[in-house]
Amino acid sequence: MQNRNRTQWLAIGDFLARQNLRQVLQERARSAAAQALACGSGAQGAQLSTLPVGNHGEIVAKGVSA
Repeated sequence: MQNRNRTQWLAIGDFLARQNLRQVLQERARSAAAQALACGSGAQGAQLSTLPVGNHGEIVAKGVSA
């Protein structure tokens, strides 16, 4: 990669990665909301978090099987 184009390619890569992450998080939120509605827990659907299950300082997946 040539030095003069390096920053441009890094910016493009950053943009595409963020766009992909945004789409993945939106799809997860939509599927979680649809699942909550299908289970009859529409009131809980408004409290859904888009944080992935993992080590981010709080327990968000009690009772969720992987």
